[in-house]
Amino acid sequence: MHTVPVFDISNGHIVRGAGGDRATYRKVSIDGLATTAHIARHLYKMTAAPACYVADLDALQGGALQVSMLKSIGELPWQIWLDAGIQSVETYDEYRRRIDTRVGRWIVTLESLPATSVLGPLGCELGDRGVFSIDLIDGQLRTTIPEYRRADVRDVAAAAIDAGFRSLLVLDVKQVGMRGGNQLHQVLRDLHSRWPDVELISGGGVRDRDDLEQLHHSGCQHALVATALYDGTIDRATIQETRCW
Repeated sequence: MHTVPVFDISNGHIVRGAGGDRATYRKVSIDGLATTAHIARHLYKMTAAPACYVADLDALQGGALQVSMLKSIGELPWQIWLDAGIQSVETYDEYRRRIDTRVGRWIVTLESLPATSVLGPLGCELGDRGVFSIDLIDGQLRTTIPEYRRADVRDVAAAAIDAGFRSLLVLDVKQVGMRGGNQLHQVLRDLHSRWPDVELISGGGVRDRDDLEQLHHSGCQHALVATALYDGTIDRATIQETRCW
């Protein structure tokens, strides 16, 4: 089980969210400093993580990619897993030209997907570097695609796997930052049972070692964590212990 630190970036700042309401996200500061480099260094020293997850909230909402912040985070010896609203192979190509050397994995989100027809080309283009994110809000799929509005998580997972994705992220944004524990264990167990060779990633509400252990037993290989790292309820000793699972 690997703990993956999460950075939500918006308008030039690392922000901290709760419940998925991006309008209420607030700037993060550590030891009185709010610079990207300082916060990233702090979390890297704390976790020694091989990868971090960056959600570019500006790009996700149709704005520009925050290249300077991504470069600052990418100066540390970890891979960036980038969630920036990829909608097509063309979007991916544009982002790759600007930031590729710092990105190890590219996240394609259900939230940003404009149509089912782009899923296959993206899966083919991204290959092992692609992760498909099944986004939920309060248990409901977060999508503008009519075919998926009444679908089940398993249906969307099957479509992503058929398109070539071998890594799935399942995340309910209502759980993010709420310190309520991850509530997706049954879904994750079902996915792992059906596709045991597919990598599973989850997060949202992760508080402590017990939550990491529950995710591990649900079939997850990676847990996305932010609030618990800022609060110190998951520390380096916990991260090192759980990495051996």
